Amino acid sequence: MDIDEIAVGPNRSSDADDFFQSDRDLEVRRARQERTNFTRGRPVQLKGKVLALTLADNEPSKGSAVYAGTSGFVVTRIDLASKKVTASYSGGHKGPVTSVAVVDAKQIVSGSWDKTAILWDVEVNAVADVQQRN
Repeated sequence: MDIDEIAVGPNRSSDADDFFQSDRDLEVRRARQERTNFTRGRPVQLKGKVLALTLADNEPSKGSAVYAGTSGFVVTRIDLASKKVTASYSGGHKGPVTSVAVVDAKQIVSGSWDKTAILWDVEVNAVADVQQRN
């Protein structure tokens, strides 16, 4: 009898990731996987967890949007009408982005665990100014 022909029961697995894990550990992993595959409604997929969120209602030419600061060191603009990411601001922070504020229709500011505050020019998607604190 070949090893592949052996039936695998509910508490047994041929998956190497399952070795030396309790049933509870396996269930926790399955529950986490189900949360990442959440498809009810129209979820927006982002790289990293959202740590800060602010509404940008002062951009009449662009429509309403939110800016999200993420654990992936990125600030993302999400258009509320289309539910799509319309811009990403990266390359400035070296730590998770924990605060985001809209200055006006042309600028946002973000703060990070790396102790920097960055002023972003949203029209050209570039860093306008960086303030470092010790």
